[in-house]
Amino acid sequence: MTPDTAVREAEHAQDDPWGRLNPRLFLVNLSVVATPLATFGATTVLTGGEVNLQVLITCATFLITCLVISGISLMRLITTRYRVTEDRVELHKGWLFRSQRSVPVDRIRSVDLTANPLHRIFGLTSLKVSTGDQASSGGGLSLDGLSNRDADALRSRLSELRHARQGLRTADGDTDTTIAELDWAWLRYAPLTLWGVGGVFIAVGSVYRTLHEMKIDPLELGIVKDLEDRFGSVPLWYGILVALLVIVLIGVAGSTATFIEGWGGYRLDRPETGMLRVRRGLLITRSVSIEEQRLRGVEVAEPLLLRWAGGARVKAVASGLGDEDENSSRSRLTPPVPLALARRIAADVLGAEVSPTDEADLAPHPRAALRRRINRALRWVVLIAAPFVG
Repeated sequence: MTPDTAVREAEHAQDDPWGRLNPRLFLVNLSVVATPLATFGATTVLTGGEVNLQVLITCATFLITCLVISGISLMRLITTRYRVTEDRVELHKGWLFRSQRSVPVDRIRSVDLTANPLHRIFGLTSLKVSTGDQASSGGGLSLDGLSNRDADALRSRLSELRHARQGLRTADGDTDTTIAELDWAWLRYAPLTLWGVGGVFIAVGSVYRTLHEMKIDPLELGIVKDLEDRFGSVPLWYGILVALLVIVLIGVAGSTATFIEGWGGYRLDRPETGMLRVRRGLLITRSVSIEEQRLRGVEVAEPLLLRWAGGARVKAVASGLGDEDENSSRSRLTPPVPLALARRIAADVLGAEVSPTDEADLAPHPRAALRRRINRALRWVVLIAAPFVG
């Protein structure tokens, strides 16, 4: 870069205005305080109005924590500034602990948008610029609390700059770039997961532990006592059977609700050349972009129950999707769908006539290795079951 070019870019940078987060973010931060108040109210109802000192201390501690979090978020609202120049995105934030970050446009790999229910109520969204670094503290930046209009405008601006510097083009508006859209018939696959039933046990365990920390015995609650008086005389086997049935029904309902929330409004398309985009979410909306040149393949997963029903899920195998948690979330290309459709989507994503997962000629497992693996598995089963048999 010549001195004259540097001077010109510096002059252009000075002309680019600094943007700020939307003031409505203050209302979102203030609403955090409603959580401990709702917890205190629910505890009061469960205990029939009898609140001990331990409950007051726990709720007060929770309230103070939420107030501190709200204050930190307010400081972020006041101190955050950002701007987009011809060649980079800049972010300045912090008062006591200042942070200044600058991301070159050439390194931008994706721009994702996420909005939780509180953000959506106030017309806000979160924008994340990713550079593809695996480390969570690596490149990229996040703006939590932009208005929907500002977020869309910023993403369009970054897309235009990226096109200009990398020679890409936006897909023609008259061309259908859709690869897959939500079909509510897929809802039949939602209950075919163990996470629904597991979530029931996790929720019950969390509630029990919270009440135990408040010195409240869940078995002494009025609701539990009422159930015990009504059904305490039924046979034990019948009570266990009914309890298991209730747990399964709640798990199925939870899995179905999770599917509807997570995949409502689902669409997989190519908004521009060399880019895949997944949009989904009913309450928490997500818009995730994956650069096709970083795509290394796809995974067509068929868990046991889903395989019995003829379904599968498609995930992207790509670099630069973030750490393990981000990769697990951002790599999802489809919800559970029919196996034939999953293979068609896999082929379309990879630009192939037939999905490689379908046409691959796989060798069977060697008989000796298979026999050895079965023997090892049975050995542990016998060792575990032997004490009970004896």
